[in-house]
Amino acid sequence: MDPFVDSLIAEQLAALAHWREQLDDGYHLDPRMELAFGHELRTVATWLQQAARRGR
Repeated sequence: MDPFVDSLIAEQLAALAHWREQLDDGYHLDPRMELAFGHELRTVATWLQQAARRGR
């Protein structure tokens, strides 16, 4: 699994990076957004781990 080759992985990582940047810059005032980000990060990490095990 290579994010430089697989556009689906690259898209997910770019979206997470952008969201993290918005959180760090104070764009989201609702503190629940930080929790939502953590949840989504774990979801994507699990997806990547499962795909790696399957040899995607």
